[in-house]
Amino acid sequence: MKTFPARATPAVLFRTFVVVSIVKFMLTLRVIGVYMMTTWFDGIPLLILEAARIDGLGIWGILFRIMVPVSWPMLSTVSIIVLLSMWNEFTFSLLLLQEPAKRTITLGVAMLKGEHGLPVPKLSAAIIVTMLIPLVFYLVLQKKILLGTTSGSIKE
Repeated sequence: MKTFPARATPAVLFRTFVVVSIVKFMLTLRVIGVYMMTTWFDGIPLLILEAARIDGLGIWGILFRIMVPVSWPMLSTVSIIVLLSMWNEFTFSLLLLQEPAKRTITLGVAMLKGEHGLPVPKLSAAIIVTMLIPLVFYLVLQKKILLGTTSGSIKE
């Protein structure tokens, strides 16, 4: 009968913890997105959907001609939340990505510390480059994000 070596136990536990943490993180993001989209779709008046049904639209027509265009503000809000949480993810990248070529940008910036100190100009440039993509993404979708977060809060 073969037994499991005692020295391998910490490595197995570490890998199991990492996998469970990643799954938990991804499920949390999905649950938040599903919750936000569900509450958004519940707020769409049924009269609009019934009118589309009377006009002859099928399920797919209602989805792509009515539901998706109406839900662009919330889709952009959910996408910004997911993008920022994945972009700023540090812990799992640090634990799992051992090869320098596969590291994320935030992990690469953290690894810029040299043997003789902190290269402030290089670090500053890297931080600015790291901030550019989420900032541009936010600026492009800013109006839709604002609509997605404030719609339903003001009665017209």
